[in-house]
Amino acid sequence: LSLPAVATILGLGLAAAANREVSRRAAGEGGSGSGRDVVRTLEVVYFAMAAIVFAVLAAAAGWVASDVIKAEQLPAVLIRDCTIVASATIGLRFAGALYHGVLRGLERQVTLNLYAGSLVLLQTATLAAVLLLLRPPLFDFLLMQLGFAVAELLLLRVLAWAVSEKCD
Repeated sequence: LSLPAVATILGLGLAAAANREVSRRAAGEGGSGSGRDVVRTLEVVYFAMAAIVFAVLAAAAGWVASDVIKAEQLPAVLIRDCTIVASATIGLRFAGALYHGVLRGLERQVTLNLYAGSLVLLQTATLAAVLLLLRPPLFDFLLMQLGFAVAELLLLRVLAWAVSEKCD
């Protein structure tokens, strides 16, 4: 639970930069380059940082499985694999912070809140139903969360790119 919080703290500065730069360009105060250029540049930085976050967490998965988590009834291999999948989910959600910053900078808070609230509701309802009805293994549950993280990132990207043309 603390790992996503740490990743979020690392990304706050860049999300604020995205927010500031796209709002300046939308107001006609930006420097050279379009709002889309800013988003594209920050995407490279964000996705590189997300890959680093994933790589570091995934590299530590063996150590987490053997030394950090003391599960007597779960095999260390399962814990390691679950940690790797959770690391990918954390990396994807970290990258999504960019698009949150872009949408806030373009003053699309209502759209962002409707989108985020709807997605959280859908994800929670789906995962709760799956847990109650199917009782999937832990690894499968984490894979479903990873699937939601991929879908969320793709949808956020489409939404941010659609409204970022206002900056140009």
